[in-house]
Amino acid sequence: MLLKTKSIALSYIDYRETSIIAKIYTEKLGLQSYIVNGVRNNKAKFKLALFQPLTLLDMVVYYKQGRNLNRISELKCYYPYRSIPYQQKKITIAFFIGEILSKTLREEVADENLFVFLENAMHMLDNCMTSYENFHLWFLVKLSGHLGFMPESVERVFKDAHVAGTEEDLHLMAQFMQEEYPIHISIKNDARRHILKALINYYKWHIPGMNEIHSVNILHEVLS
Repeated sequence: MLLKTKSIALSYIDYRETSIIAKIYTEKLGLQSYIVNGVRNNKAKFKLALFQPLTLLDMVVYYKQGRNLNRISELKCYYPYRSIPYQQKKITIAFFIGEILSKTLREEVADENLFVFLENAMHMLDNCMTSYENFHLWFLVKLSGHLGFMPESVERVFKDAHVAGTEEDLHLMAQFMQEEYPIHISIKNDARRHILKALINYYKWHIPGMNEIHSVNILHEVLS
C-alpha cells in the first residue's frame, strides 16, 4: 500500500553502481530502509542530496509489513536548511547525530513524540548562529529520555559509563539535563570531549551491541 509520512534521513550505503539503500526514520512507520535506484545518474528521479544525514523529508512510500526493504514513490525536502549544509561545524555535528540515530533507533514502530523532538532539534541547530558547539551533548542527554534511559541523576551517567566525573563535569551534565536549549552553556574543549566520552559509554551500557561511533574523532577535530 501507499502511505504518506514525514521523515528524517539518517544514513545510506551504496548499492551496486548507481543505487543506495537509505536508512530513514519516519513519523508513521518508525525506522525503515529503502532501496533507491539510480540516484547517481544525471536523470535520477531522486537526487542523492536528499538522503544526506538529517534531511527533513515528505515521502510517499510503498509499505508492506514484514518486508525489510521498501521503495519510495514520491519524495521532497519540506524544510531546506539555511545554515547546516554551509557551516563545517554544523555539518560535522549533523553527521555525528545521524550516526548516533542510525545505531540507536531500532524500532519499526511509530513514535510521534520522538519524531517531533528530532524535528524540533534540527530546527534549533539550523537556527542557532552562535554557541552551538555543545549541541550534540545536549542532544544525547535529551534523546536518552525518548529511548527510555534518561539518567536519574548526573552521578548515574558517569557511574554507568565507568568514567570518573569531576565536579565541573557533574555541574555541566546537570545543566544539559535541565536546559531546554543548549546555547547558554560554555565548555572548554577538554571538558567537552570528556563529557562526550561519558555519554557515549552511557549509551553503550544501555544499548547492548551498540557499535563504535566513527565520527567522534572528526567531531573532536572540527570543534577544537
